[in-house]
Amino acid sequence: MDAEVRLSDYQSVAQLKTIRDIVRLANPIQRNVLTNIGMLASSGINSHHVVRIVPMLLRKIMPIDIAGFCWSNATGDMIDAYAETPYFLSADILQSSIRFQNESKGNWLSFKENVMAGASAGNIQRFQNDTFYDSDHFMNHYGRINMRHLVDFVVHDGTRPYGAFLLMRSYDKGAFAAKEVEILRAVSTLLPNAFKTPIQSDIPTKRTYDLGIVIVDKKLNRKFCNLTAHQILWMMTRSSETPMQFDADDCLDNLIKQTCKLGIKQAIQNQHFTETRNCYWGEFIVKYSYDQELETVAINLQQMQPYPCHIAIKLSQEDLSPARLMITWLLLKGSVRKEIAKLLEIKEDTVAEHIQAIFKHFGVSSTVNLVLKVYR
Repeated sequence: MDAEVRLSDYQSVAQLKTIRDIVRLANPIQRNVLTNIGMLASSGINSHHVVRIVPMLLRKIMPIDIAGFCWSNATGDMIDAYAETPYFLSADILQSSIRFQNESKGNWLSFKENVMAGASAGNIQRFQNDTFYDSDHFMNHYGRINMRHLVDFVVHDGTRPYGAFLLMRSYDKGAFAAKEVEILRAVSTLLPNAFKTPIQSDIPTKRTYDLGIVIVDKKLNRKFCNLTAHQILWMMTRSSETPMQFDADDCLDNLIKQTCKLGIKQAIQNQHFTETRNCYWGEFIVKYSYDQELETVAINLQQMQPYPCHIAIKLSQEDLSPARLMITWLLLKGSVRKEIAKLLEIKEDTVAEHIQAIFKHFGVSSTVNLVLKVYR
C-alpha cells in the first residue's frame, strides 16, 4: 500500500471513550480483541465486512466452530443474513426453524422477540434442553454435523436493533460459559457503530479474503469446490432488493451455474477470462482458466477486503495495550499527534511516549515505516 494513503476520518471522542470503558475490566488478551473489534466497528466500512471479521477475532479468546449473523430492520424483521457455512442460510433450515418455533409456545425465541429485547447475549441458552435436542429440527440440521452448543448476542443501540450473531460449537467443546457470554455482551455494546457510522467510499480495498476454488467440466458438472468458494458464490447472488430468498434453490451447483456460466463459456473459448463483480457485499474478482487436456475450468474467486479488516487481524497478533492499539490504528489512518491527543483526551507528550513505544515494538523509526510494515 502507498504510504500516503489515509484511511478515512471515522473515530470520534465518544466512540473511543466507549471502547476504553468497555475493555478496562477485561484481561490482556480480551482487551486486545475487544479494542480491535471496537476500532473496526467504527472504521467506516460496510457492516457486511465487520460481521465476517468479528468471529475471526473472537476465536482468539473462545472456541467457535461456525458463526453467522442476521441483520434486522428497526422493527425487528430479519432482512439479511450471513453464515460461514452457507448451508445454514438455506430455505430448508430457515423454514425448519420457523416450524420448530411454532410447534408450541416457549420452544425457542423468534428472531424478532430476541432482537427487540435489547442488547444482550445468551438469550437462547435456556432453550437448549431435551425438547430442542430431541427435535427433528436439531437432529436434521445441527446434530448431523455435530453442532450442539449455540449462543447468540444481539446488536442494539438502545433505540433500535441491528441484528444478532449466532455462534456454534461441537459437543466436545462444551457449552458457552458465563464468562464467555459476558465477553459477548461487551462485544454487542461495541458493534452498533458498525451500522451507524457512515460508510466511507475512499477506504482502500486491496487485500483479499481467503481464495475460493471451483473446478467444473465443460458441462458445468462440479468436480471440486472449497468452503470459501461456496461463501463467495452465495454472496455474489444476493442483492439489496432481495437479500433474503427463502424460496430460492440455493444449492451449490445452481449457485455455480447462476454465477459463473458466462465466464466458463469465455474461458473455454479463450483459455483465460477475468471479471470483476460488484454487489452490496463488496467487490469480487473471478478468474477462469481452461485446461484443454483435462477439459475442466478452474475458477478462482476472491473478495476484496478493506484495509481496516486487515489491520484488525494484524494487530490482534500484537501484544499492545488498548491505548497503544488505538494510537496504532489512528497512526495508520493518518492522524497526527495533536489529533490523537484530542481524540483520546490525553496530553501530546503522552501520545509521543506511546508512539515511540509503538515504533520500538514494530521495529520501525517512523509512521511511514509503520504503515508499510503493517500493510505488508
